[in-house]
Amino acid sequence: MKLPVLTSVIIFIILLFFLIKKSARDDQKIMDDFLEKERKSNNVKKKPLDDLDYIKIPEDFFHMKQDDNDPICHEAIRMLDHLKDKEIVNLTGISNTDLKLTYGTANLNHLAACDSNFTLLARALQSYSEYLIKQNEKDSAIKVLEFAVEKGSDISGSYKLLASLYKEKGELNKKDGLKEKAASLHSAMSESIVNAIDKI
Repeated sequence: MKLPVLTSVIIFIILLFFLIKKSARDDQKIMDDFLEKERKSNNVKKKPLDDLDYIKIPEDFFHMKQDDNDPICHEAIRMLDHLKDKEIVNLTGISNTDLKLTYGTANLNHLAACDSNFTLLARALQSYSEYLIKQNEKDSAIKVLEFAVEKGSDISGSYKLLASLYKEKGELNKKDGLKEKAASLHSAMSESIVNAIDKI
């Protein structure tokens, strides 16, 4: 009776050994491929940035309801004003290595600044929409949130607020488009945002 048990244990150990070896080889290949890609990217010459989708903040956002005494509104508008003449690009989900391969190493700092501006923009739009909702300026809030979503923000609160406003206005059919947009995000937040929309 003990022999079959011992045999099973030995077989299990052998299988485990081979699985560990395979996993180590796979990990090493992934690392080697990454290092080779990174090496190549560091030698790519500067390329034109003509195909980048630069984002411009709509002028009418600055004519919506505002209140300098409200700290949330004041900071959001200050940030939007700061960003309105900056170069803004959503590069969420694109690695530095891929950016260097596509646009050249010399453009990396510029691209990082553009992407950082997008992060600041997404946060400002979220804050401003919250202020507008608090002021019962819901149509204006929808405009701001739709712009954020259209430009690929991955702030889940923007999607949840917009879905809630659609529900409140009886426009539940728009939730499907919102889910499609969330599902297409190049972000780790994509699935959780879709799930959050489903719950509204």
